Amino acid sequence: MELNSLELARNIEHRFDWSFDVKENQKYKMTTTALGKKGNPYSCYFCVILLDKDGWETKRYIRWLNDFTNVEKNYDLIFNTNNVNKIIVGYRFNVETPVKSDLEILVKNPTLLELEIVGDEYIESYDDYDKFSVPLVNLTKDEEDLLEKKIVWIFGSGRSGTTWLAGILSKHEENFWWDEPYIGAHFEFFENYQSRGSGYFLSNSYKNSWYEWIRKLILSRTFSQVQSLTKNVIIKEPNSSKGSPFILECLPNSKLIFLVRDGRDVVDSHMDAIKPGSWNQDPYWQYQLATFGRIGTIRTMSEIWRDSIEATLRAYEKHDPKLRLLIKYEDLKTNTLSEAKKIINLVGMNLSDTQITELVEQSSFDKIPISKKGTGKFYRAASTGGWKANFNKEERDLMYSIMSETLKKFGYAT
Repeated sequence: MELNSLELARNIEHRFDWSFDVKENQKYKMTTTALGKKGNPYSCYFCVILLDKDGWETKRYIRWLNDFTNVEKNYDLIFNTNNVNKIIVGYRFNVETPVKSDLEILVKNPTLLELEIVGDEYIESYDDYDKFSVPLVNLTKDEEDLLEKKIVWIFGSGRSGTTWLAGILSKHEENFWWDEPYIGAHFEFFENYQSRGSGYFLSNSYKNSWYEWIRKLILSRTFSQVQSLTKNVIIKEPNSSKGSPFILECLPNSKLIFLVRDGRDVVDSHMDAIKPGSWNQDPYWQYQLATFGRIGTIRTMSEIWRDSIEATLRAYEKHDPKLRLLIKYEDLKTNTLSEAKKIINLVGMNLSDTQITELVEQSSFDKIPISKKGTGKFYRAASTGGWKANFNKEERDLMYSIMSETLKKFGYAT
């Protein structure tokens, strides 16, 4: 057996991927060999990722590399390709793993691996990622305070460039990107229910009994995801923005990036995403379209944008000015470098203009493969003002009636 010459050690974070062509609806077996010298279980795995025709992941099969007894061991994956003809085979070391550890492990170079077609006598064999629970780590008060200061929330609304912004920040090793954990979704009704008085579970009258525990819950869960007190934790939460006032009240020393985009362009992007054959076939939106039609769906989306932005604005106005930043998508697109500098400064990264430019260029729209962008794709146009041509007068008037007051607050022409 020939092992990869790379020895992974010192808590490095790495992922390695290689592409393979496969036959559709076929059962395969792939075996890797690993020699674990040092590390903790659930901090590295071998994987096969199925890709659709546009290169998006449709399913992932994994096998934990959990033997650290300094003995070579074979790890098999038996899987079905379903309706795909291309896969990615790779390793994850302290990346996308529930545990991070000081790793020292030798693995077989995937370019030397062979895919073997197997018969029906073989059954699928792989590990279930979700069947492992990360051990609880009790943070000290000082550690909690340090972690809170490392958290950077990105709130606003969906389809407003939050993925682009988080992507820019995630390119730097100082940062960890946590993509939409939906923390805010659990607390978005907090303000509405406060009027129910002292009987409400999270009543302000009893704040001393729950405030610190909610804070501890968020920090403990965040640490279990990141397992670091030195990285900036970039939490992208646009679709949970209605819960932002509650979250920032509980974590007043965390940072807030409020990214806002013209709501009509947001709705335009959403409508493109849910149309037949497009990338977002979420049952909720398909039900909206089928039940209330295009005009009713536009109404719902407009109300969601308004409510999300108004909630984030309330959170922003109450938050420490030194720990908050309001960015308009249109400015970020037009003056990317200067706006990125503001963001980098808020996060607390000491980078030169050249380094910032490199981060921005790595996440530019031009870098996205043509097959993954355009109408009906997640990465659609990265443009502004498209709503003017894509909605008729009735639809534009409806959006205006719902959004106008909020649009005016941010200087959008109505």
